[in-house]
Amino acid sequence: MTWNDTILIFIIFVASAWYVIQPLMKETVLRPADEDVSQALLRQKMMLMDQIKELEMDFEVGNMDEKDYKEQRNALKRDISSLLERMKSKGK
Repeated sequence: MTWNDTILIFIIFVASAWYVIQPLMKETVLRPADEDVSQALLRQKMMLMDQIKELEMDFEVGNMDEKDYKEQRNALKRDISSLLERMKSKGK
């Protein structure tokens, strides 16, 4: 192995190490707290609605009894109602 090969291997190693480490050194990291509040509330509303759809499918298939279904559905509906109130208050 010649000096040229050694230097070339070293340069490739440093470049690939820099490529891997460089994102860790950035100061701006996107966090959920930085997200717009209305978008976060809208995303949460969609998640709750998806949960209701899954709950309805579970009930229709027969994976849960009617009492549990009604309790969980009412709890999810209450969560959506409070979320809509929060969205309404943020819109003003």
